[in-house]
Amino acid sequence: IIVFLIKMLIVFILGLFINAVFPRFRIEQAIKYLWKWPTLFAFIGLIVVVLVK
Repeated sequence: IIVFLIKMLIVFILGLFINAVFPRFRIEQAIKYLWKWPTLFAFIGLIVVVLVK
């Protein structure tokens, strides 16, 4: 449960950081960002899991 709370804190701080750096971070910008980086990292993680197994 401690690891979960730490992960939640990291996500919360990341949200605060994005809000501070990009004060007018619009929905289309968020969608563009989320399709670019997290999707890429998820795909790489999926490939790693398939190769390890």
